Amino acid sequence: MADIQTIMQQMKIDLDGSSVHYFIVGQYMLDSRDEIFSSIHFHKDSAFDLVFESNRLSANVILNKQRPDDLFKIGLQYSKIWTVAKGNSAFFTNKDNIYTNPDALDYNINRA
Repeated sequence: MADIQTIMQQMKIDLDGSSVHYFIVGQYMLDSRDEIFSSIHFHKDSAFDLVFESNRLSANVILNKQRPDDLFKIGLQYSKIWTVAKGNSAFFTNKDNIYTNPDALDYNINRA
């Protein structure tokens, strides 16, 4: 599996216009105040204003497809990403996983 930096670089290229979908499970900061463990779908039609930094990603995302005008600002440190899946649709299986970081899951379990 590729390292997270390489995956994020490819994600930036892919989301700039292709029909590739990403599904990322991790510990997100929501609106810069609430920390949540969640999965978020990234696609050119659901994630906007993406900023890829050396150790984190931030974006405005649609969390409810029934309310596409409600955008939420999220932040995600790469070290808190548990799984990344990549595919050609919004439906993913374990076969689509391109990155897994078990330590990120341990971080969340130990905080509970």
